[in-house]
Amino acid sequence: MIETPETPCIKICKLDPLTGYCLGCYRTIEEITAWPALGREEKQRIYHLLEHRKLPEILQSSGKET
Repeated sequence: MIETPETPCIKICKLDPLTGYCLGCYRTIEEITAWPALGREEKQRIYHLLEHRKLPEILQSSGKET
């Protein structure tokens, strides 16, 4: 299994009012506040969700339609 950083935070902390996701790490405010108390499996589950949340932005920046 690939090791993930202790936190997905990249110090760009601003919530998107449309999605409710942080513009830096793509977590919700609930995920951000719960993070310190979460176990490894739950953090891995959230990391998996973050990959899917980032996908539209990655596709847009590469010039592909979503």
